Amino acid sequence: MTKTILVVGGYGVFGSRICRLLIREEQFSVLVAGRSLTKARSFCKLYGGTAIHFNREADLVEQLALLSPDLVIDAAGPFQDSGRRPYRLAKAALEQGAHYLDLADSADFVRGITVLDDLARAQNRIALSGASTAPAITSVLADHLTVDLDEISLIESAILPGNKAPRGRSLVETILRQAGKPLEIWRDNKVFWAWGWGSLLRQTLHTETAPPLKNRWSALIELPDLKLFPERYRAQAVKTRVGLENPLLHLGLWLLSQLPRFGLLSNLLPLTDSLMTASKIFQPFGTDRGGMFLTVLGARKGQLCKHSWEMIVEKGDGPFIPALPCWILARKILLSSRKEGLSGDLEPGARPCLGTFSMKDLEQALSILPASYRISREADPSLYQQVLGEEFNRLPLPVQTLHKVQDLAIFHGQASVKSGSNPVAKLIKRVMGFPDDTQEIPLQVTIERKGNREIWHRKFGKDRFRSVMSRSKTAKPGQQIERFGPFSFLLTLPVSKDGTLDMMVIRAYFLGCPLPRWMTPISDTQEKLDEQGRFHFSVDISLPLWGRLISYRGWLIPGAHPRSERQP
Repeated sequence: MTKTILVVGGYGVFGSRICRLLIREEQFSVLVAGRSLTKARSFCKLYGGTAIHFNREADLVEQLALLSPDLVIDAAGPFQDSGRRPYRLAKAALEQGAHYLDLADSADFVRGITVLDDLARAQNRIALSGASTAPAITSVLADHLTVDLDEISLIESAILPGNKAPRGRSLVETILRQAGKPLEIWRDNKVFWAWGWGSLLRQTLHTETAPPLKNRWSALIELPDLKLFPERYRAQAVKTRVGLENPLLHLGLWLLSQLPRFGLLSNLLPLTDSLMTASKIFQPFGTDRGGMFLTVLGARKGQLCKHSWEMIVEKGDGPFIPALPCWILARKILLSSRKEGLSGDLEPGARPCLGTFSMKDLEQALSILPASYRISREADPSLYQQVLGEEFNRLPLPVQTLHKVQDLAIFHGQASVKSGSNPVAKLIKRVMGFPDDTQEIPLQVTIERKGNREIWHRKFGKDRFRSVMSRSKTAKPGQQIERFGPFSFLLTLPVSKDGTLDMMVIRAYFLGCPLPRWMTPISDTQEKLDEQGRFHFSVDISLPLWGRLISYRGWLIPGAHPRSERQP
């Protein structure tokens, strides 16, 4: 029997791709619906299907009763700003005995679909929200990449469309609504605040058969994974990103995002028309090649790992990627699950679209597109593991824990501080932000890994200072660099027989220029266990001609300080 599928927003950027995929199936009768009957007819003239005028502000039950669909797909929204009755269409579809799918990109909308679970089960129907790239595809990838990991430090994904890819107004508004606004992300097993369209990152994607996508920018944005993945995978951190291929557009939007960030605008929505016009003007200055990646950082049997999936799509077919889940699920829901190429049955109910099909289903769907992808599984040693090599394993476990950060980790404890009384010590104390002399001051250390660098933020009471740890390409084994502003220091890190880690300065630099020996600090720094089995540190820094600059010692344990506020 022919099954009827109603696609609301069926002539839009993503809805049209869903319809084109569904029309391929002889068993489906596709109703291409939307507010503009003219646009629906134009689409159907090219690709097939039946054009339908559908007004989601009118009586939905009456319209659905006349159409009698077996499945309703909402590819139009709105999802981010859906008013007091966000699930009107989903509820009406279920009440009329139809299954329901949507392409929602709002985390709250996707998570909230469970309010219809009792209704869906009573009707023996399925309602899945987020049947799009995220979280439908990203959850399938995460399921596949996390299967053999004991711990998951980070799940990070990015969607990187080509500059010539079409951009619907709703997608543009979603980004502009978030740019420069506070964004909750999950890091180190707690909520952190970030900025929408902030934390810029450049990424190059590789597959086995396609030329790489080089130096694509991406920025943080809210997608449903942010609120769904921490619980599903017990992930310590989750990040979701989106990028624009054209650097002028991507970085220009980042500059504009500073307006709402600093309170000069409530949001960037008033600029929607102007920015869409600018996007069309710049459309020729780019390619029709897009891609995405999902990376999982974690540990297996104590060894740090990095598992990644990278995909590149050619010929402007990137917008088909968000359409694939609806095509896969329509066949799973409406056709026999025993049909070749399909796997597993779906239980009735209303829920987020998480893990609803298999990696095999996804690969078979991707085979119809000019897409290539690769999966990589490799070791991901921390900075100190790279520097120390086998010597790292001789460190006590609490010391190893502090030096095995894959994304971000916070440690807290207490410290005692004593600074030198000479003029140089006082000057450096003021410039670097070192704390005043004190006994047993609360200490919090935040370590953030970025590639092969570690950024250390130290907070002694109310005083803060930071340094950046890295490994020089020319450094010998056991050596690394620590940078404080314009000063950098080449350190050697020997491990003693009892497992104590020493740190000694070999050379000092100012703005990359070597300093003479008499200006090179002398460092007596150790990391070991204290009598309570905690991580203990002792730092004593002096200058040959001036004596002590500063010394501080104390202990640290994992976790934020109980009295600390949420980090920015």
